[in-house]
Amino acid sequence: MIRYYLLSVLLVLALALGACGGGAPVDAPAAAEAPAADTAAADTTAAEAPAADTADAAVPAGHEAPMLAEMVQTGTLPPLDERLPLEPLVVPVVEEIGQYGGTWRRVFLGPSDSQNIERLQHDRFLEFDTDGFTIVPNVAKAWEVSEDGKSITFFLREGMKWSDGEPFTADDIMFWYEAKILNDELSPSKPSWLRIGGELGTVEKVDDYTVRFSFAQSYPLVLESLAQEGHFGSQQIYLPKHYLSQFHPDYAAEDELAQKLADSGFEQWFQLFNQMADPNQNPESPVVAAWVVESAITTQRMVLKRNPYYWKVDPEGNQLPYIDEITLDFVDNIDIANLRAIGGEVDMQARHILINNYPVLIDGAEKGDYRVLLWPSAGGADAGLMFNQTYDVDPEVAGLLTNKDFRIALSYAIDREEINESAFLGLGQARQLVPPSDSPLYPGDEYAYKYTEFDPGQANEILDGLGLDQKNAEGFRLFPSGNEVVINLAAVPAFGPWVDVAELVASYWQDVGIKTAVDVQERSLHYERMSANQLEVAIWDTGGAEHPFTYPYWTMPYADISRIGPLIGIWYQSNGASGVEPDGDLRRVLELTEQGKGVSEEERIQLGKEIFQLNAENIWTIGTVGLSPMVMGVVVVKNNFRNVPDVAANSVVVQTPGSARPEQFFFKQD
Repeated sequence: MIRYYLLSVLLVLALALGACGGGAPVDAPAAAEAPAADTAAADTTAAEAPAADTADAAVPAGHEAPMLAEMVQTGTLPPLDERLPLEPLVVPVVEEIGQYGGTWRRVFLGPSDSQNIERLQHDRFLEFDTDGFTIVPNVAKAWEVSEDGKSITFFLREGMKWSDGEPFTADDIMFWYEAKILNDELSPSKPSWLRIGGELGTVEKVDDYTVRFSFAQSYPLVLESLAQEGHFGSQQIYLPKHYLSQFHPDYAAEDELAQKLADSGFEQWFQLFNQMADPNQNPESPVVAAWVVESAITTQRMVLKRNPYYWKVDPEGNQLPYIDEITLDFVDNIDIANLRAIGGEVDMQARHILINNYPVLIDGAEKGDYRVLLWPSAGGADAGLMFNQTYDVDPEVAGLLTNKDFRIALSYAIDREEINESAFLGLGQARQLVPPSDSPLYPGDEYAYKYTEFDPGQANEILDGLGLDQKNAEGFRLFPSGNEVVINLAAVPAFGPWVDVAELVASYWQDVGIKTAVDVQERSLHYERMSANQLEVAIWDTGGAEHPFTYPYWTMPYADISRIGPLIGIWYQSNGASGVEPDGDLRRVLELTEQGKGVSEEERIQLGKEIFQLNAENIWTIGTVGLSPMVMGVVVVKNNFRNVPDVAANSVVVQTPGSARPEQFFFKQD
């Protein structure tokens, strides 16, 4: 039943393929004194928030990659002290000060795989520290929260530059806010994280290196949103005004913009603007990331080169990144991606590496000259069974999906230990949708393991009590109407063994008389059916659920892409204008999520625990196995590829492997 996709074939091919090393690195020069920079976490409370350090300390002479030093010598690039900000960010190294040079080889699945690149770039406004929870400076060097909590002042890095050498200033944040957010054509719906109490926040320029965000009420949680948003290609809160102004009608000459639009083939200016603002599609768009896109995501080999104006240094003052370039080779499917990894043809990658192939990866490690790391997820459920609470196609089925006792019965019917051993190779834990025990929001073991006992007898007893005690000749339960009970379980063959889990779950449910049809769906079709409210039960992981206030996709019906209630999600996003209004505990979870935006950290922790308690009690999502390395957590690393931590925070919120600080990865010479 369990399909270990490539195990036997991969093993043969792995032994046949020779190991390939990365590009030869160049030794870093001798260490220099580190320039003044911030390395400590900034406190987020109003009383203890860090003050801006505005001292104009000169940057000591640091060191840079030999390829950049040559450009300085030939006059094609300014000296390093003119490229770094006055206060560059110092990045701690995992093992040792690195060496410059080399090409980091990866694989990707084409234009839809933009996160493959974005997760490496680590250029958000604020950042989560390596623990995945603490907020620390990044693009913004510091911040101050007002006493009433309604405004937050952010301080930028004087002298910081875009990848084309132009200054990065408060004007680039104001351009994002005024030209994009306030423009109804570019932003017909405003970001939910920028709203509290139903009102959109405002942004103002204080000076060239200071901006202030203001809200109608206290909103300390916006700091977490700013640490979570802002990776390039996504919802970053800055845009290169000097470059993108030429594609915006509020800034560009009308005739010039009209000509650009005609040349582009787009019908509307905002289509052109969005295209030109995306560095993955338009390499000319400046970035502040560690590497600059040289060939677009639509090519067979996407190439990223080091950013000569990157604003981070190591503890000895050497400009980062250490690695010269990244190449991503297009492969047709995920199986080929795994073959390339086993053959030693990628230098470091977790994305698309399947947990099913872990034994083969281990067997091929010596031949492929790599090591395999495991980074467990923090989301709680890596194969959650999500019950649609707004399903309305079949009223009889809908009545069961919304019945808490029915869900409890099906939870007792699941043999989680078998799922863990068979589909997850024993690398996860049987549990419900709650964060790890080291999370401040952990509600306790009572909720983590609620309804997780394998007890078919109790499941049968509950189902009988629901009036499903009549069965047909095949042993499947009948509705009181005489119709056969059939549950459709949707599974997408992506990221992990979800189809295998679905087949196991179907067998367990059928053992207690609930006929279950596994519907294997292509991902885009799956999302179409989800938004159309056509899914009954679906499997997905809950990555990011450990941040329920800023990434609430799994703990409440957040939008039409919610598998536990897309019509409630529409109601939430439209402020009640359309969709289905929730009641009971589902409404309570929505209220807790909104309430958590404007309270102290201590209060928010208690609200978060209640959110997870309600989810575990109601099991709108039935957890099977969690805290495994299924998504982005089976990490293949060449032995000469260093400064990669043995364990790193693994979540979509921290943009793994961004949480491991890729700018300090390097190739070690023998």
